[in-house]
Amino acid sequence: MTMPGSVAWGLPEDPLMRMAREIDDLTRQMRENEAQRNTLQGVVNGLIQQLDAQALAVDHVHVDTTDITPDNTLTVILSGSIAVPVGFSRAIVIASTSVTVRNTTAGQDALELQLRIDGALGWDDYADAAAGFLASPHVSNTRLLTGLTGSIAVSSLVATVVVGSTWTPADGYHLGNLDAAAIFLR
Repeated sequence: MTMPGSVAWGLPEDPLMRMAREIDDLTRQMRENEAQRNTLQGVVNGLIQQLDAQALAVDHVHVDTTDITPDNTLTVILSGSIAVPVGFSRAIVIASTSVTVRNTTAGQDALELQLRIDGALGWDDYADAAAGFLASPHVSNTRLLTGLTGSIAVSSLVATVVVGSTWTPADGYHLGNLDAAAIFLR
């Protein structure tokens, strides 16, 4: 709005009118900032309430073994479970497994390692090893599970590739590890 006596009329601006306009502008800006701050605070509070309603729980399992004797049959060598807490039905499961085994046969062979979360195969890995050398496959997997009750099973399976071969434990190198963590969601 143009006021009489303002610059728009080509007259010198009254300093008192200029200060009143500046105060009015600052007041409007403060109200806008207050509204934005209140809106942001409302969004943050809403997110906090949603997170509280989600409530997380975390658990893990670690299993290790020695003297693995892999042969040509895929066999469970490590297994563990994580109990599902009461009131939770979903989980993000992160698991990892590895083995180190010496090829005790007379020829080239490979070792297969599988990782299963709640019975489902994720990834598998193969590691070649000449006679007398080590094979060290490693597998990691992540799954989102829903409709959970009871517990979540994780397992490692291992087998040799050459039909009829068996790698017998030798000099402490037949080791395996399985680790899994679950982040439970409501």
